[in-house]
Amino acid sequence: MITVQRRWFIPPHLYDEFRLRWLEEMGPVLPSLPGFIRAEIYDSAIPEQWTTLVSWDTEEHRVSAILTEEAIGFYARYSQYEKGLAETLCLIGTIDGQSIGQRRLGRTAAVVLGEDV
Repeated sequence: MITVQRRWFIPPHLYDEFRLRWLEEMGPVLPSLPGFIRAEIYDSAIPEQWTTLVSWDTEEHRVSAILTEEAIGFYARYSQYEKGLAETLCLIGTIDGQSIGQRRLGRTAAVVLGEDV
């Protein structure tokens, strides 16, 4: 899984408008793209910042998504508010209360908690 994290500086008077616009503009588009897993918006503890996380199943799907007309238009409208560079995160392990999993060299291993596997 590939997750792209972006940090945004949003002036306080535009905060609600930007949150709603992001949800309204990207909400219908993202789920229709191949490989899309989920998108999240977080309000930051740092004043006037929020963070978006968008996850894809593969790097290829992530790259093809950022080249869509919708993504290019969205970025053109909002890039002035981006703080720093986007960070691409690759999942290498999980703990979900049911199991512990890890990824190494393209292989996945999982251990179910409380059971010998």
